[in-house]
Amino acid sequence: MSQIAASISRHTLLRNALLERYPDIDDETLRDTLEGLTDFSDMIAVLIRSAIEDAAMAKGLKSLLDELKERLQRLDERANRKRVLAQHADLLP
Repeated sequence: MSQIAASISRHTLLRNALLERYPDIDDETLRDTLEGLTDFSDMIAVLIRSAIEDAAMAKGLKSLLDELKERLQRLDERANRKRVLAQHADLLP
């Protein structure tokens, strides 16, 4: 994350310097100039892609955890039923 923070800081400094030096600069020219001087847009794109991948991974893990919790519950119930059967077996003549 420090690389992103550094990129944001550099982008902000350059933006402020350009606005100070060229106060009448239009937004499109400012964006184009900053895009040429920094890798800020690329960094944001990488960050967004990474966030999407993390969200997909979290969704997949949540699904897997839900399935494993259901499996655990079934195994616990099966073990309990087996214990009950074993206890009743002692009562048989």
